[in-house]
Amino acid sequence: MADDLSHETSIRVTVRVRPFNSTELELFQNGFSAPRPAYASQVTANQAIRKIVHVLDDNVVVFDPPPSNDDGNVAMNRYRRALMDNTNVPVQAYRRYKDVKYAFDRVFNEDATQMDVYERTTRDLIAGILNGYNATVFAYGATGCGKTHTIR
Repeated sequence: MADDLSHETSIRVTVRVRPFNSTELELFQNGFSAPRPAYASQVTANQAIRKIVHVLDDNVVVFDPPPSNDDGNVAMNRYRRALMDNTNVPVQAYRRYKDVKYAFDRVFNEDATQMDVYERTTRDLIAGILNGYNATVFAYGATGCGKTHTIR
């Protein structure tokens, strides 16, 4: 495998889409009906939480895709429930979605384990390091995006 490294570029960009944590998962599943912590209402601006990154394949992610029909029906039911419950209704009940595709050297979905990421991104670098080559692996991203989840 070390010979394969000579045919690749010196920089590889990979993305790992982390799964929802337990708090996010609860908000995602319960929508408006779940009591929200203070930070959640600020972050989501009184909107139901939803996935804004969809892994299309091993190299492409879609940012802010439109909801599937099932997701749209769930969102509409939450909206109607919020109206009937007389709670805060999202300012943008319906909006345009960006639906932008980005290509990377490798994309890992929510089901990827740390071992999957290691095997596909770092393992081959070890042989080079042992042969005197330099290598750096680092995680970059916003607070809460999953850097520690990936590296640990």
